[in-house]
Amino acid sequence: MAFTVLGIFKEQSDVNKAKKQLEAAGFHNDRVDVSPYRRDNKATKNAEYYDYEEDEKTSGFWDWLMGDDEDDRHRYSRVAADNHVLTVHAADRAEATRAAAIMDDCNALDVNKTAAAARGNVVRRGATATAKGAAATDKIKVVKENMNVGKRTVETGGVQLRSRIIEKPVEEKLRLREERVYVQRDAVNRPATEADFKTFKEGTVEVTERAEVPVVEKNARVVEEVSVGKEVGAKTETIRDTVRETKVEVVKKGAKDKVVHNN
Repeated sequence: MAFTVLGIFKEQSDVNKAKKQLEAAGFHNDRVDVSPYRRDNKATKNAEYYDYEEDEKTSGFWDWLMGDDEDDRHRYSRVAADNHVLTVHAADRAEATRAAAIMDDCNALDVNKTAAAARGNVVRRGATATAKGAAATDKIKVVKENMNVGKRTVETGGVQLRSRIIEKPVEEKLRLREERVYVQRDAVNRPATEADFKTFKEGTVEVTERAEVPVVEKNARVVEEVSVGKEVGAKTETIRDTVRETKVEVVKKGAKDKVVHNN
């Protein structure tokens, strides 16, 4: 059960002292608030009495803190208007009691004495009091979930092109020509002629053999091109989910319970 502890101080120096002691006791700055809505007293400096009208900026705070207790709400808000308000958020009753004791030691005002008035909604200027003052309340935190829908890119598939070299046997039939030299001897028995005598000398006759052999030449040609690309499309998808929210009912207790407010 959480508690809100309230201390009202006349002097800023007492507020600073209280904040320092609270922090030393474990109440860090995120749990200690000082109200910025202190009323300027210059306009009523010479008046013995003045009428009090609750500031619209703070009325919701006192309603929340005091609930249906109109007397306490007006009494605390009137005293707070011209003084410094220090609020401490305590986790349990023990912490609330410790915070209240620290503020008492730092000259927190006794609200009941300070709010003593001569008539109706008036406060006597210059009223003083001994150190006193703390108020506590329970609260329910209203939590509301919101759904934020975004998008991110994920892989859903793809295509990979991979090339490799293979070898396969081929054959081609080719007709080749080849020469072959042979020597033929024919037996002859006849008288030599003049022509025979002209060739009757030493000499060399050479005949060369030739043959065709296969010549292999390779050439490469591009016969196909394989490319890869992608098309981009869009689609609309409806996202459905649930969110949670705190609903608070305010029930007026009495002879017959009655719901007076729903948020």
